[in-house]
Amino acid sequence: MERRLLLLRRMLLVAYDVFGNTSCSELAEITILCILGMIASVLVTTPGDQTFAAIYTVCTWLAACF
Repeated sequence: MERRLLLLRRMLLVAYDVFGNTSCSELAEITILCILGMIASVLVTTPGDQTFAAIYTVCTWLAACF
């Protein structure tokens, strides 16, 4: 879990470096699309009975980074 949080935090820092000159509304749009993409990938890759737990885990990881 610690390794995953570190990877997610590193990805967020790289994204900030790449998109650092964009406006706040553009960053918000990019962030929303990234989060929706993460949730969609979780929905596709997890079995039906574990979907809620997987989405909850992704949301917990995101909350831990902020």
